[in-house]
Amino acid sequence: MIMYTDGLVERRERPFTDGIDLAVDVLSHASTALSTGEYIDALFEALIGDGHDNDDVAVVVVKNVA
Repeated sequence: MIMYTDGLVERRERPFTDGIDLAVDVLSHASTALSTGEYIDALFEALIGDGHDNDDVAVVVVKNVA
């Protein structure tokens, strides 16, 4: 389960829904073997990159390893 604030997906130059679509694309192509931190890194790299919009960003990843 991955939860995030709108600061991750919404940017001044990118509508909210486009950011959600990008997040879904990143996660659907990610390996299920990634650690929780690697999921967060992949999302940050794809959705934020080097830029920052001065918006708060919070991401929580919960992974069942059983």
